[in-house]
Amino acid sequence: MAKLFLGTCVTLAACAPAAARPVDIRLGEDACAHCRMTIVSTRTAAQIVSPGAEPIFFDDLGCLDAFRSGKTLADGAVTFVIDRDSSGWIDARDAVIRKTGEPTPMGSGLSATRRKGSTP
Repeated sequence: MAKLFLGTCVTLAACAPAAARPVDIRLGEDACAHCRMTIVSTRTAAQIVSPGAEPIFFDDLGCLDAFRSGKTLADGAVTFVIDRDSSGWIDARDAVIRKTGEPTPMGSGLSATRRKGSTP
């Protein structure tokens, strides 16, 4: 009986949905879902990852904002942004978005940094 219980637990754990993770952008191939420009740099990129769906990519945080305006994301969807300091993907909930005035693909000047105290 214990083996049956253990087997059932292992099977259920294997079927549990995996945590959303950022996907590699294919530079020069993937396009921004808002402005349709081909993404040539991840420096200001973002993406929305939803279970069972293709990731949605953005070349500028301004495009992400415009795309999300008035929309409700699917259950389990996670938005990832590039951390300006580490150049790595971070969950947007752990980010501070600031207008920097630096050039961005669509001119928003927005960039993201990890919120102090959030875990990497």
